[in-house]
Amino acid sequence: MRYYLPLVAVAFGVLACSGDDGPSEPNPPEGDIIVGNNFFNPTAFNASAGAPVVWAWAAGAVDHNVTFDDDAPGSATQSSGTFQRTFSDAGAYPYHCTIHGEAVMSGVVNVAAAGGLDGDGGAGGGSGGGGSGGTPNPY
Repeated sequence: MRYYLPLVAVAFGVLACSGDDGPSEPNPPEGDIIVGNNFFNPTAFNASAGAPVVWAWAAGAVDHNVTFDDDAPGSATQSSGTFQRTFSDAGAYPYHCTIHGEAVMSGVVNVAAAGGLDGDGGAGGGSGGGGSGGTPNPY
């Protein structure tokens, strides 16, 4: 009996130390712009003409979409996955989520000409400055 009590104490100690630390944080999505619950991160993203820009939905995100102010095709309304667009001309390309509105969830992709800034704002004039207007970065 003398050996039984310390053995039980050791067994409980081993069990206490071997427990799960709880749910682990999911890996952040791989993308240039993260789509989360009511935010884009970052709200302003710099890209080079001809390079793809990837929006990636964060784990647990509710339905969002990416809709461009220049009427280019945007993403479907989705709660996971990615969306990609390649910008061929330099300029500012504002976008927003139509579900949550520009005031809550918007951003801009600033595209420089391949090889650097071209100084003329790109073909088509763009919309100028960017007005990100999104929510602060929660990360």
